[in-house]
Amino acid sequence: MNTNTGEMPGFRTGAVRLWESETRWGTIESRRGRYDWSVLERSVDAAERRGLPVLLTLSGTPLWAAPDGRKGAYADSRASPPADLADWDRFVEKVATRYRGRVEAYELWDYPSHPLHYAGSVAVLAEMVERASRIIRRVDSGALVACPSFGELWEERGRELLRRFARTGAYENCHAAALKLPPRRADSPPEEIIDLARNVHDVLYEEGVGQIPVWNTGPDRNVAVTPPLDARRARDYAVRFYLAGLYSRYYGVERMYFYSWGSTGVPLVVQPVGGRPTQAGLRMGRLRQWLDGARIAACGQGGQLGLPEGAYTCRFERDGRPFVIRWTTKGRVDLPVAEGEHLLRRMDGRTVRLRAGDRIGFGEEPVLVEYREG
Repeated sequence: MNTNTGEMPGFRTGAVRLWESETRWGTIESRRGRYDWSVLERSVDAAERRGLPVLLTLSGTPLWAAPDGRKGAYADSRASPPADLADWDRFVEKVATRYRGRVEAYELWDYPSHPLHYAGSVAVLAEMVERASRIIRRVDSGALVACPSFGELWEERGRELLRRFARTGAYENCHAAALKLPPRRADSPPEEIIDLARNVHDVLYEEGVGQIPVWNTGPDRNVAVTPPLDARRARDYAVRFYLAGLYSRYYGVERMYFYSWGSTGVPLVVQPVGGRPTQAGLRMGRLRQWLDGARIAACGQGGQLGLPEGAYTCRFERDGRPFVIRWTTKGRVDLPVAEGEHLLRRMDGRTVRLRAGDRIGFGEEPVLVEYREG
């Protein structure tokens, strides 16, 4: 959520992550022991009214807590960890106590892969995670804890940092691993997320933590310097981002948080604060509608399913009835209607009755195909 207004998306979504929302530690406690909860309270209240679970990112050391620390990416925060970890403990306890039963999950630091976001040692970060997790579990036993969201995982140095963190044993203190799983570039095909999820799963498996659920919390820093996507690519990318995440469940990915809502300074705008949803945002909402109450059964691509390379299919079931969503990374595919296929749904809201002999065409814009009962 890239807003401090408390406004929520104007299309259906499943949850919100509070970051870039003026809810950093350095914003809330700009002076030791003095807390300004106004923005966070407004955001949590709004999410509650919409029934949206909140993931709150705890990150950004206040200036006073690391007076000699390294400059960070935000004017109100240092990248260095606090000089006295007791200050971190007190802040975590204050937040967890105030939002007991209201905040579903806490992410313990954002993007420690870059020195403008975290400039301390892996050992100190692991200790901060252990201390915060212990406090949160004591104060709010129902809350979930996500370990820090490492990024730059396309690069060997990023994966090596993740390995070093895993070797500290810190994942034993977390319910999930928050990670940045973007395509190679912010304008690359979102299906590259699947490849990165596979690579990261291998890293975690090799380090003995392959069973921990993964939450994809956003892009790498290159998102800030990537030109805007054109309207057609944007609307298709937005939907395929989540489909790539569903495909990646095979590699432990359980959540996908899109970065970001409210901002106009990112390559893909889904809704500006105070404005109407773009087609990209509306189609995110339509995908949510398509999948309500459904269970994912399997996904496959290309030759695995007798399809051309770059063509994808995910199969779902709802109330015992199957349906599939199909799309491509590039170009168009035309398939004959298979036995049992009877309804085609398009992202623009149109539906088409299917008959024997018809052909189903799909491309970078996903389509849904329903089957008859029985």
